[in-house]
Amino acid sequence: MATARETILAGPFGDLNGLTGIVHVRTLFKNFCDYAKRFYTYSATKVEGSKGQELLEYPHGDLRVVDCGGLRHAFLLMAQQNLGLRDETSGAAVSWSKGFATRQFSKCFDAKIHGNIRTATQNFRAISRCVFREHYFVKIGTRFYDPCMLATYETEEEVMSWKFKNACDPYDRILYGVEGDDSTLLIRIPDAAPQPHGFASSFLQIETKELDKAVYHKAFNTRFKPHWQMKTKSVNQLLQAAGIAATWPNIK
Repeated sequence: MATARETILAGPFGDLNGLTGIVHVRTLFKNFCDYAKRFYTYSATKVEGSKGQELLEYPHGDLRVVDCGGLRHAFLLMAQQNLGLRDETSGAAVSWSKGFATRQFSKCFDAKIHGNIRTATQNFRAISRCVFREHYFVKIGTRFYDPCMLATYETEEEVMSWKFKNACDPYDRILYGVEGDDSTLLIRIPDAAPQPHGFASSFLQIETKELDKAVYHKAFNTRFKPHWQMKTKSVNQLLQAAGIAATWPNIK
């Protein structure tokens, strides 16, 4: 039986057996992403048995749960070993300690992944942003290839559409601001609530002016916004208004 590597090399976007050179990278990327879409399931947490070499040696069609690091390593190995691009290819990654979000309507190789940000009126699918603290892809030449998100980038930071900023205690790890966008906040949804497919945590996106002014002032140590005229709510009231039954203890 053919291995995953052999199936990827054979198509469906072109047979790569025996071919080398940067010109074939795009075809390899398409073949690799197609295989991932058909036989892999995404997990945001590290998965045993999903290292690159293992993934490539499994029999064709073997269903596997993978994380973005393992997927990156598998594509890296194929670019180096099958296209002969050892000198032009390297692993790449981005990290942001407070977390970051991909652009809206991002797509993952796993069709069941619809991100982990929602609003009070829109579900995860409608937003389709994925929140990570770190993310892995492959640099070939001057371009970055991300098989997890089915995308290529000109720079490492292109995947980070939103960079988060932490709130102060006791709202740290509960409330997040967005760098460069004072109108948007995110509330981490309590772990007791149901989480979206593939993720261990999720977030409720709100407008800054919806949050109680005293809470905002305490959380971000900043002045009140003078245009806040509407009736505001606490963190837990906003969660409840969005239909989320779980709440955060010991905070307003």
